[in-house]
Amino acid sequence: TVSQWHEIILETRGGSSTADANANASDEEEPTNIHNSTSDDTSPIDNDNDNGITTSTNTTNTTQPPTPLLLNFPATTPNDGSQTDPDGLPTRFLQMKKHNRDEAKAAFAEHLQWRERFRVDTLLSRPHPKYDVCKAMVPHYFSGRDPHDNVVFVQRPAILDFEIMRRNNATIEDLLLHYIYVIEYCWNILDPGHDRIMTNVLDMRGISFRNMRNQEYVGFGK
Repeated sequence: TVSQWHEIILETRGGSSTADANANASDEEEPTNIHNSTSDDTSPIDNDNDNGITTSTNTTNTTQPPTPLLLNFPATTPNDGSQTDPDGLPTRFLQMKKHNRDEAKAAFAEHLQWRERFRVDTLLSRPHPKYDVCKAMVPHYFSGRDPHDNVVFVQRPAILDFEIMRRNNATIEDLLLHYIYVIEYCWNILDPGHDRIMTNVLDMRGISFRNMRNQEYVGFGK
C-alpha cells in the first residue's frame, strides 16, 4: 500500500542504548568475588561457581542495516496476462489493438525498445536532480481519486514557464523524462496494478495565441 511505501521511505536509524545503571554501583555494594562487566552484559552472577569466576553472555543487539528499496520495474507485471500469453504479451496491448495479435506484438516490441532507450526500468532508482525544476516549469500534481477510485492527475500546461527552464539549464527533454518518471511512480508505487485507470485533467486556463506561436511550447504539446 501507499502508506507502507511512505513508512519504508521515511524510516530512519537512530538512537543509542542506555548505559546499564548497575555499572555505576559503588564498591561497597559489590560482592566479595568482584564481577567486572560491560554495560551490555546483563547476565546474572553464577553463585554456584566454586572458583568465584562468573560467566556472561553478550546480549548486545546488533542493528541490521535497512533493506534497500527495489525500485526497478520491468514492462510486465504479475497478472497482466504476459505470463500465460504464448507471445508474452500483456493483455492491455491486445486490447489496445482490438486483439490483432500481429499489431499487438509490433506495438509491444516498440514499447520495449523505447523503455530500453530511456532506461525506464531503472528510472525510479536513479537520481532526478531536476525534479523541483520540472515541477515549477509545469505545475502538476495528484489530487486524489475520482468517484470510481481512479487516480486523478492534474496538469496546467498552459502556464509552461520557459524562463525557469532557461535559468536552470533545463530542456524539453528533461521535462518529458520527468513525465515518464511521474507516470512510472503512479503505476508502480502510488496505484500499482495492470488494470488501473487514471483520470487526467488538463487545466488550460491561461492559454493564448502567444503560446501557440511558440515552437517550444508546441513541441512539448506534441
